[in-house]
Amino acid sequence: MQSMQKLYQKLFSFLDSQTLFATTRVDRVWCINSIPILWREPFITISYHEHLYNYTEKALLIVKIYLSCLPDESKSIIKNSGINIPYPLDGTPTFNYSSFLHNLNYLVLSNSLYDLISYEPNSLLRIKPCKIIIQELLKFLISNSSGLRSIDLTNPLISKGSPMPLKYLGKSFMNIFSVPGANTFISNLQSFSCTGHSPPELIYSISEMAKRIRSLGLQDLQDNDGIIALINAQKELKYVRIDSYYPSDISQIYSALKSQSNSLCKVSIIGHERFLLDLFCQCPNLEEFIFIHDRPEDKDYDDLVHPLEGKIQVRDRPRYRQPSNTRTNILSAQAQLHASIPILNLTKLRKMKIHQRLFRTEHRSMLIQLIQKTQGSLQDIDFDFIVPLDPGFSKQLFMTICSECPNLQRLNIQIHNDLITQVTRLFDNCENLIEIHLSGSHDDTRDITNTIFKIGKYLPKNLQLFDLNLQFWTYSLSSVKSFLSQCYEKLNRKPLIYVIHIRFFKQELKDLLDQYEKKGVIVVKTRKVAYVDLFF
Repeated sequence: MQSMQKLYQKLFSFLDSQTLFATTRVDRVWCINSIPILWREPFITISYHEHLYNYTEKALLIVKIYLSCLPDESKSIIKNSGINIPYPLDGTPTFNYSSFLHNLNYLVLSNSLYDLISYEPNSLLRIKPCKIIIQELLKFLISNSSGLRSIDLTNPLISKGSPMPLKYLGKSFMNIFSVPGANTFISNLQSFSCTGHSPPELIYSISEMAKRIRSLGLQDLQDNDGIIALINAQKELKYVRIDSYYPSDISQIYSALKSQSNSLCKVSIIGHERFLLDLFCQCPNLEEFIFIHDRPEDKDYDDLVHPLEGKIQVRDRPRYRQPSNTRTNILSAQAQLHASIPILNLTKLRKMKIHQRLFRTEHRSMLIQLIQKTQGSLQDIDFDFIVPLDPGFSKQLFMTICSECPNLQRLNIQIHNDLITQVTRLFDNCENLIEIHLSGSHDDTRDITNTIFKIGKYLPKNLQLFDLNLQFWTYSLSSVKSFLSQCYEKLNRKPLIYVIHIRFFKQELKDLLDQYEKKGVIVVKTRKVAYVDLFF
């Protein structure tokens, strides 16, 4: 019976939260095995489905359920303290929901309690009852949740009422150290998230006990002595994610992260303008790095992460302009400085994702060297530069990928139009390609009929998605027919997702594509706007 339960939960762990919600209604067995997964991170689970206005109500409902799980002793303490909870605490829920908790989102918990006591109009008078309830909840959650290994101190979502002032939240969280078992709990933390505005003394206190954090999340970042101490104290920090959309000096935090370079496996920097490529170059165990500037990760953006489920994002691209002589000299000096930074062998690196408004000259040679230092380990490359690269570097980058990435499976890149003839070289050298997204610049248009003919001959056998942005390229119907015939003969897995611009979707082409769709060779995705990029 226990082995069946493990099997169910292993299978259910691959489902998204919306599907998991549906499984709770199938039968008793499915419900029993899906509820523990849904309640590992309940505040995160509901954030995937609710708008900000509904989120507060859902979060408040979760807190009410936790309060109903409290032991009688804790309920008595709350009642005897004169706290007026606007609903009865009697009764026990169907499940011991608190025992499933893996991630303690303290600020959402506190903010929801603050809303719960909304009958008190004076915000300062809400603080004391909040502290009492939080103390009892923390005591209960720490003792009752065997899988609790994570604390999240990031900002709560917008509340319908006035959110609890951050300075009081920091002081109230300090009370966790007096909770029985708290020191052991904090010492065993594996994941921790906070903001640059989190009280430094609070983070510093955590850093004195939590030495084996593996995953660290930072929001609205700024140099914070507590965060720096926390990073420096870690013995096996592996995953770091920074979400910061405001300009700030975080040089000390970068320096602290460099001290963890031997253990870091995954680094994501979202929103921050400052891009220090040398941080990635010094991490021999790095498996994945992501740098996205000026690209908020909202729900629409998250959907673009998986192109096989495909949405399309619209964005204009400016033309490439040759820099002035003065600017060129300055950038050349900076490039020489960066070129002197040693790059370690990065043979574990599997994924590189860089979406940047302007990819600076001083980073170009370093990026080329970095790809070379992977020694063929890269499987996933996603490069998007809003300001287009100059033709010389575009060619150097593309040809480096062709020659140095034999195990590449996914590629998204903008290339100069001259390079379209080199796609056959990419296919010939990268036989494991599964998805490819190529877009050209609109500086000029050209006929690529001959290239389309050749592409079919070098088609990777495992290709599942082919996205050739043909808005500014033209081709003949016969070349497409030849390409589709090769798809029919060569592809191991069909249908191929074939992305085409609506501009070229004429009736004779539509008839041809329909013919191959009926054969099960392709599934057609059309572009319907002036210029689009499909990211993964």
